[in-house]
Amino acid sequence: MKTAWQSMRALRWLLWVSFFAYCLHYMVYSASHLDHFGHLFLSTEIAMYGLSLAAVIAGLLEMMLRDKAGIVKSPPRGPEGLPR
Repeated sequence: MKTAWQSMRALRWLLWVSFFAYCLHYMVYSASHLDHFGHLFLSTEIAMYGLSLAAVIAGLLEMMLRDKAGIVKSPPRGPEGLPR
C-alpha cells in the first residue's frame, strides 16, 4: 500500500508540474491557443482545467492511500500544540 501512496504522490506532482508548464506555454505562445474571435480552443480548455482537476483528485486519493497505508503525518499533539 505504501508503494501505491508513493506512486500517487509522484503522479500528483507530475500533474501540477504539467499544469504550470502548460500555463507557461500558453503565456508565451497565446496566439496559437486562440481562434480568430479570441476564444480558447477546446483542447486548451480541456488541458488547463483537466490537468488542474486531475492534480486535485490525485491529491485527495493520495490522502486516502496515506490513511490506508497507516502512514502518520505528524505525532499527535495536545491542545497547546506540544507533542504528547
